[in-house]
Amino acid sequence: MRRFVVASSLAWLAPDAWACATPSSEHALEASLDRVEQAFADLDDAGIDAALVEAGAHLGCLDQVVAPELAGRFHRAQGLAAWKIDDQKQIWALAGAKAAAPDATFPFAVVPEGEALHGDLADAQPGASERVDPAAGQLHFDGRPATERPTQRATIFQEADPSGAVVQSHYLWPGDALPAYARPEAVPLPVASPSPTEGDPAASAATSGRLLKLTGAGLGVIAGGLYGAALWSESTFHNDDTLALDDLTGLQSRTNSLSVAAGGVAAVAAVTGGVGFVIAR
Repeated sequence: MRRFVVASSLAWLAPDAWACATPSSEHALEASLDRVEQAFADLDDAGIDAALVEAGAHLGCLDQVVAPELAGRFHRAQGLAAWKIDDQKQIWALAGAKAAAPDATFPFAVVPEGEALHGDLADAQPGASERVDPAAGQLHFDGRPATERPTQRATIFQEADPSGAVVQSHYLWPGDALPAYARPEAVPLPVASPSPTEGDPAASAATSGRLLKLTGAGLGVIAGGLYGAALWSESTFHNDDTLALDDLTGLQSRTNSLSVAAGGVAAVAAVTGGVGFVIAR
């Protein structure tokens, strides 16, 4: 017994495709999955398809984050639908079931004991995943909050807003694009306030002029100090009769150095101060 599966292309439509007039619930989803399993046990091809489409509609309109155990059951229903029809999707679905609910199995009333499906489920491997961009709210994969999307198994993707309300639910196969979801708003960088003189050439020139005048005045004080030291050294040279010849030679050299330094600093002070007065006008 196997049949052409029409449900595989219909059950995973997004909530807006089903035009959710009212939110659905886990209870309604469970009832649809009951019908999928019963139809499989009864070898009812049309019943499997109809119940799986119904289950997909309830999943797309869920008003809450699906419980991991129920996510696993949904994946197992996918595995039943794909049995002997699409081996790759069966592998992906059973891997999703194993990841969502590792200890769950097919009831023997649905899949008789000894059928290969039991072994396929037990041997399923969850596979790899990849990091996704942060959401403004929270992303859930197979009923659990996560920052990584499974890439080698089927998964139930849900977005919840910051309040926890479910915004969208989708069944994704490997290779399906991740639906668009709300990202956090970028926090603008602080902008430095302009200084009082920024953008005002006259005020800026006045400030620069004041700084130059103060600098010139400071240099003038230094020049005065150097000149005073030179005078003291010269006075000692002429008036101290106790100094030896070597001391006098050293004193003369120091006097000359202090005089030259005082003159140089005084010249710089005069130029700096003069420029400051000109700019500050």
